[in-house]
Amino acid sequence: TMQAKPDTAYYGLPGTGKTTALMDELEDELENGRSVTDIAASTFRKRMAAEFQERASEVIGGDLPDGHNLRTTHALAFQILGLSTDDVVDDTDRRQVCEAVGIDFDGSGEMDEEADWEDFSSGSGMGAELFHLYSYCRNTRMDPEKAWRSVDSLRTETRRTIGRTNGEIVPAFIEEYEDH
Repeated sequence: TMQAKPDTAYYGLPGTGKTTALMDELEDELENGRSVTDIAASTFRKRMAAEFQERASEVIGGDLPDGHNLRTTHALAFQILGLSTDDVVDDTDRRQVCEAVGIDFDGSGEMDEEADWEDFSSGSGMGAELFHLYSYCRNTRMDPEKAWRSVDSLRTETRRTIGRTNGEIVPAFIEEYEDH
């Protein structure tokens, strides 16, 4: 049997050859007998994932099998976890959470299709700010009930509004969001 290659990640600014290197490695693996279902290659851009798929199809001489792992990073994660886009919180869910807590949500779920990441404009309403705070705190392992005072990316007005509730809107929001 073929020995698995170690995981490889390519980092760098746009135009530094990441995709070319990954494409070359993908082609080498396929030409050396590795099955397309045994390879995982991901990128943030949909256009690049489509190029992976096109090149792989050319090398194997046909359509890619269902369940292949040549996808965007998010699509690959969804596939591995057995999720669909219906499993993702969207603006409808966000509005419902905010309405239940009695705050405004004016976020926008518009995604930049050409960006290197899924760039969602989060809006500027209190609800959008609390979703930002929640995500920031989860990613940094900060306590959101305390962090609202120190997270620099929150608007001063948001801090004042949270302060007027003695900070109690934060745990109420978190509880509603996690229950939702």
